[in-house]
Amino acid sequence: MPLVRERQSNLIRIIYSIGAVILLIASLFFVLEWSYAKELFGLGLFLEIIVFTLTLIEPRAERSTEEIIFKPKNKKPLQSELKDSRFQKTNESYDSNLEQSIAKLTNLNEQLAKTLQKVELNYQDNLLRTSQLEQRMEKLQLQIRKTNEQLNKLTEET
Repeated sequence: MPLVRERQSNLIRIIYSIGAVILLIASLFFVLEWSYAKELFGLGLFLEIIVFTLTLIEPRAERSTEEIIFKPKNKKPLQSELKDSRFQKTNESYDSNLEQSIAKLTNLNEQLAKTLQKVELNYQDNLLRTSQLEQRMEKLQLQIRKTNEQLNKLTEET
């Protein structure tokens, strides 16, 4: 239940907004060290105090016990019930969309896991091949050195 009556709530909102704008302008004046900053700040705070005071001392409408106990039975659904049914349908739609999204994400996650396993196997296979190629290169380099040494010996003898 709002603290202010409907006809007064717009006026209070306007005063509140004006006070907030004045406070923002006063803050700008303070930062830029312009004159009248203190006066604007005081005016803005004064307007905010008035708004808060008006909202606190506004009389509340009391409900009778009959209104609380006996609810009128209308054949037409109330606006709030219509909103609730729309809300329920919207929630069901969101739930359905959420479940579909979760299913898609789960499927994508499984596909990603399979792809990562394949990448890891390819990586390990490539590491093994690289290691084998390095060993073969070392053997070939060793053979080339031996061949060069033998060639050097032959050239020295002749």
